[in-house]
Amino acid sequence: QVYMAREIKTGEIVALKKIPMDNEREG
Repeated sequence: QVYMAREIKTGEIVALKKIPMDNEREG
């Protein structure tokens, strides 16, 4: 499931997917 999420840190729109990519963005 892909959904649009706003990154408060960067202030830009990013598409988050059901993948371990979220961890990379955290770091």
